[in-house]
Amino acid sequence: MKNHIANTGSEREWSIARSRLHDYLRALDCTDVDQRNRIISRLLERAAGKLAANPGLCPTMLAMAEAHAALDQWFEPILALHGHAASIGVLSLRALGTPERLAAALLAEPVPANFQRDLLTRQVRGVPDLKVSPMVPQPFTHRLHAAIQWPILRGKLALALAPRMTKAAVSMLSLFSTLLGIRLR
Repeated sequence: MKNHIANTGSEREWSIARSRLHDYLRALDCTDVDQRNRIISRLLERAAGKLAANPGLCPTMLAMAEAHAALDQWFEPILALHGHAASIGVLSLRALGTPERLAAALLAEPVPANFQRDLLTRQVRGVPDLKVSPMVPQPFTHRLHAAIQWPILRGKLALALAPRMTKAAVSMLSLFSTLLGIRLR
């Protein structure tokens, strides 16, 4: 990876990308350190190639995109799926429940036959169509809220209530003065 750092991004950016891939593969239960390092090196090489063509992109984002693409390409022929292959494949791997077997098989070429058979028998058939939220606050839009014109309503209330509030305040002061025996002039 050192030979690509000089041409495409800083060493710190590539270190962050490597760390992110490391965490991602660990989350996929890839516990074999050698296998994980081989996969990370391959994915970083691909990301560096794409970064050379598009220098403005983030190495971490490119590395993670390469990881998702590699998983899609790996799962598509195994599960005979197009689209969502990585999502269905990862869920199916979880259904297998054997992280040790995954470490040896993940992104391996060729895929071990017994692993492929087990994966197909435990394949998760349905995955919801997930939409990623940008997590940006959105304005409150409700039909009732849109129908009520709050500034106009506040102005009308202020005009209608001001004289009544003044009369109420004067009445209260008069009542207190009468109770206390103080005469107002």
